[in-house]
Amino acid sequence: MLDPAAVGAYFLTVSLVAFFSSFAQLGLTSAVVRLVAESIATGKLARVGLTIRIVLRLGCGSGLVLAAVVAAGLGQWLAFRVFQSPLLGGISGLLALWIFVRTMQGLFVEIFRGFHDIRLASLFGEFLTSILCAIAFGVLWAARGQADLTQIVFLSVAAGATSTVLAALILRRRVVGTHDDRSISVAGILRIAWPLWVTNLVFFVVRQSDILIVGALLSQTDVALYGAASRMIKLTSLALVIVNAVLPPIIAELYVTGETRRLERITRTVATLACIPAVVVLAAFLI
Repeated sequence: MLDPAAVGAYFLTVSLVAFFSSFAQLGLTSAVVRLVAESIATGKLARVGLTIRIVLRLGCGSGLVLAAVVAAGLGQWLAFRVFQSPLLGGISGLLALWIFVRTMQGLFVEIFRGFHDIRLASLFGEFLTSILCAIAFGVLWAARGQADLTQIVFLSVAAGATSTVLAALILRRRVVGTHDDRSISVAGILRIAWPLWVTNLVFFVVRQSDILIVGALLSQTDVALYGAASRMIKLTSLALVIVNAVLPPIIAELYVTGETRRLERITRTVATLACIPAVVVLAAFLI
């Protein structure tokens, strides 16, 4: 639906949203999984509601501040000075909005994961957003046969916002009536979150900064080709995506209850099983 230059700008937009939303989440996504799972495992249910409210308020404030910075000029500077992409510069406002939506969406997803509700965590993570985008893109394709970058990004933001609002409504019913527990505080949560925040940012640089480097050095058409190839190669890590969705709350619960032998056995088994489909997909590509 897009010409190669617009596809390249789209891949850059997705990567920038992923980076800035990870930055705005302050490590709270990993922290809230641990805190909610630990509280449930140890029977400290009273502090679950307060933990969730603190995490959401911190994430909302951080997301709004970073989105405002991007909209105020950082987005334009990156578009024209770093990536030499007028197309990217034309959607800096939508980029800022998408960052905020993605920040909040990630927090809701990890809260559900802390509750061991992998079904809802998966639904409101990428699945529902992808389904809504596919439907919207399909309708647009059938009606017009083509689109511009602004339309595609707007539909992506709308799909993410819809998923986030639905997640918020469901979570509100789940935590209603949960009493505050002053054993947890903002400072305490941030103390847990900041090392995880650093780890998440380093992980992003190691795993996902390639498209940004390509965008800064090569043409938008080359970015489009590289981004498409990168998306295909991610099929080899599909099993790992499933593992990362299921394992974190199990680790938190077994660790806090002292079941280290069982934890070791589960992680070893899962790591081994996750390699098998990856090897199969890789072999298919090679053949």
